[in-house]
Amino acid sequence: MIKKKSRDKAYDNIRDLILSMKIMPGQSVTENALSDQLGLGRTPVREALARLESEGLIYSKNGRKTVYTLTIEEIKEIFDIKYALEGAMAKWAAERGTSADKKRLRSIMSDMKRLAKTRPENEQERENYLHSWIKIDKALHDVIFKMAGSEKAARIVEKLNIQWHRTRISVYAIEGRILRSSKEHEEFVNYIIEGNAEKAEASMKKHFQTLKSEIENVMKLFNYPTTGG
Repeated sequence: MIKKKSRDKAYDNIRDLILSMKIMPGQSVTENALSDQLGLGRTPVREALARLESEGLIYSKNGRKTVYTLTIEEIKEIFDIKYALEGAMAKWAAERGTSADKKRLRSIMSDMKRLAKTRPENEQERENYLHSWIKIDKALHDVIFKMAGSEKAARIVEKLNIQWHRTRISVYAIEGRILRSSKEHEEFVNYIIEGNAEKAEASMKKHFQTLKSEIENVMKLFNYPTTGG
């Protein structure tokens, strides 16, 4: 139990350092340095790095472990998968969701709309606001996944979302993007609640097509590599 707790703590801490960009893309990491920084043994750190490598946040080359730098081609691939998979999830949610599910979805959507209208002007508060948005966005999509009844699809999407988390923060920092996203969510949520499977799927796909385009533009602006290698 102690070993598992140490391993999970190491994983959570290193993952947070990567996603918050306290460890930057392209930066090398070592078991010794992370063990010293986190106050944990090398074994749980080694296991955590192996798990992060399986999730695509770390890669090994010439015996060194490095934080992965997402490429523009990879974000296109991620969103091609999300486009197809989450479009289908919206369709299944509309077909399979219960009254209780729809009530929960409606409640989260109301919270999302309220949050979208309260973007703070203060720069320090904005980072917390962006993380609150991502949290409520995940809660809403989790309900849709539950309604769709596909745990495997949900796990695939969750893994993909980890890989583009840092870019996600940059996109939602754009003025007006969260308000537009709220309206996009409201459209497909309404179709799901109505039980209109075809329109729910089409609306979800439209949302991801728009998001994909905006992410590509942000990545080009910040000189992300087009391809790996």
